[in-house]
Amino acid sequence: MKAARRLVSGVLSLIMVCSLSLAGVPAASAADAPAATGSIGLTLRFDLPQTPDSAAGRGIRLRVTGGGKDITVPLPGGTQAVPVQVKNVDGAPLAGEGRVGYYTLELTGLPAAQSYQVELTGTGYKPFSQAVALDRYSKHLIVGTGDGTFALGDVNGDGKVDNADLTAMDAALGGSAPSFDLDGDGRVDITDLAYVSRNVGRTGEALVKETAAIDYPEFEVIVINDGSKDRTGDLVQEHFKLKRVNRPIRRVVPCQSEIDIYEGIIHERIKLTLVNKVNGGKADALNMGINLARYPLITSLDADSILQYDSLREIVMPFNRDNRTVAVGGNIKVSNQVILDRGRVVKYLTPKRFIVMMQLIEYYRVFLNTRVWLNLFNGNLIISGAFGLFRKDAVISVGGYDTKSIGEDMDLVLKLHSFYRQNQIPYQISYEPYAVCWSQVPSKLKDLKNQRRRWQIGLMTSMFNHRQMALNPQYGLTGFFSFTYFFIYEMMSCVFDSLGIIIIVLAFFAGFLNMTFFLTFMLIYVFYNTGLSIMAIKFEEYMFRESLSLRARIKLILFSLIENFGYRQLISLYRFSALIGYRKHKHQWKKISRVKHNKLH
Repeated sequence: MKAARRLVSGVLSLIMVCSLSLAGVPAASAADAPAATGSIGLTLRFDLPQTPDSAAGRGIRLRVTGGGKDITVPLPGGTQAVPVQVKNVDGAPLAGEGRVGYYTLELTGLPAAQSYQVELTGTGYKPFSQAVALDRYSKHLIVGTGDGTFALGDVNGDGKVDNADLTAMDAALGGSAPSFDLDGDGRVDITDLAYVSRNVGRTGEALVKETAAIDYPEFEVIVINDGSKDRTGDLVQEHFKLKRVNRPIRRVVPCQSEIDIYEGIIHERIKLTLVNKVNGGKADALNMGINLARYPLITSLDADSILQYDSLREIVMPFNRDNRTVAVGGNIKVSNQVILDRGRVVKYLTPKRFIVMMQLIEYYRVFLNTRVWLNLFNGNLIISGAFGLFRKDAVISVGGYDTKSIGEDMDLVLKLHSFYRQNQIPYQISYEPYAVCWSQVPSKLKDLKNQRRRWQIGLMTSMFNHRQMALNPQYGLTGFFSFTYFFIYEMMSCVFDSLGIIIIVLAFFAGFLNMTFFLTFMLIYVFYNTGLSIMAIKFEEYMFRESLSLRARIKLILFSLIENFGYRQLISLYRFSALIGYRKHKHQWKKISRVKHNKLH
């Protein structure tokens, strides 16, 4: 685990590229393929947070039977083969005297195409039992102590939580008997009574979620260590027990030379390749990944990104629907406000930092409004570097990523548009909102400033390099509308915003400002922008069925209004400063500080 944590701290030195097969690409023969196996994971959620000693003292045990297996795991102790993670109420590793919020574990190597019985028992709990079939996908169960599945409150030990338990708890109030002290605070009080009352007669089934696809077509993971000066590459090698190999690299796109290459197998079937190379920047590292990739589709991930469990399955769908597809962009969501477990959201948090909340609303607006309607006419000019899927042959045809640009993601998409339009080859560049990637956003103003300046410079470089697209009939609506939209609204709007602020301030002090007109204009401006944000928030709820609390909804709507007064203007000033300093900073990539994701695994 210590090595895994070190990997998180050093991951900014790495670029990860995955390549995967299409449905028609031949895989290994059935005779050579190992027997399919899957996994069953469990998250036990303590709806009444308990002290570590109280939770451990109730003798909770997990038993999984079926497929020729009979496995028993004590919680939280676990076994050598099945370790148990203990987390606090926020999903972080439990430390000190905190309260237990979650137990999580995973049983791997279970034969597929089998049915298993999952059972949980413990003192004071209503026993839980549920059948789980490992068919096409591994499964992960989420069980709660307050949702009727593994209910806490069976104080008389009869295997259910009913009025008899409520009567017994009422009689024990004021005492300190451990069997009645449900939260482990040393006394039997109204909290314990209320919890039993809540669970009386309550029934439910575990939330069963599909995780890794057991029969997913072949894919590989390539990790590029781009000349880091720490031990990042060594840690990856040691953690995954990779072995050094002499592997020739066919350079179809330019990149710096490799130092050494390591390979291994993870999760019994996935090939992992680590390349230590001479530093050349992010685009150069991505080109190295393209040169190494064996399969026809490639995807790259930022170091601070986590794919949702079904992201690859969703993002590959446009390729199956339309054989003209050459690239697909994913939906980037803010990970700062969620707790993730194996690529699934188990809890939504309300962002505590002002700028995180502003960016959350901004991401909703961009990825559920703008990119959706640009997708209607093949007009998307950006696929976020955080998550996109490309045809390898298409990327090679345009020369790969531009190693001289810090906006390599947009530059690649513009090169694809240009290549296919100029050669009159039918093509499609799509956006798939259900292919979700969770990514961190800056939580400090300094980092936000560096990020937005870099984005502005990358945008300008890409548009200058492909200025032949502007209003060019050869590029259809992509040139007439999309390019014009990005030039005026994305690139130059910071100039209009910044100059507008200056003119308004000067006009006010000079006495030239018509206050009636100004207030009317501001009202329209605020109403329009707030309406767009609220519409994006409602789209998010509708499309993804996100279980946002009423408080969270009200807060999002309130901040949709507040962002018009300060945040938007600040972002415009950051972008305007980048425009002014373009020549000086166009090759600078300033790092952004990252923190560990809120995740159970």
